[in-house]
Amino acid sequence: AREFIVLDAALNELRKRYGIGQFVLLGHSGGATVAAALLTLGRTDVKCAVMTSGAFALVQRAQMLRQSKGLPSRPGRDTNGLLHPYDPLEHLAGIAVAPARQLFVIGSVDDQVTPFVLQERFYRALIRAGHQAQLVKAQGVPAMFHQLRNDIGLRTAAGCAG
Repeated sequence: AREFIVLDAALNELRKRYGIGQFVLLGHSGGATVAAALLTLGRTDVKCAVMTSGAFALVQRAQMLRQSKGLPSRPGRDTNGLLHPYDPLEHLAGIAVAPARQLFVIGSVDDQVTPFVLQERFYRALIRAGHQAQLVKAQGVPAMFHQLRNDIGLRTAAGCAG
């Protein structure tokens, strides 16, 4: 949680220094996790968040990846070995209601790094919590399908920025 709190404070400083009204957040993989975590800290100045190939359900993700590689279980730990990491999926209640805000969860169903099923779970949790969100299935780049084709994240964020 500390790293996300520091990034939240950095956005506050940037906002003050440059007179920024609203942010458009774009994050890929761990950056998508950061964008989601910033939302869970109650930010009301995010116009749009685009989260591509995001890592959500961090402990379950780690378990899935370990199991796929035949490695032993490490209960409560993420892929870095961190015990009980701050997982945005577990802190959705902190996301401020903002009916005009757009949230995009974009990923490849074949992603071998951040399983799409967990990205979809995050999207569904956003919807259940009453947020405006879209789930976009995109083409991934072989062989891991984690990187996405056609700059979809950047194009989506640019469209949000208007």
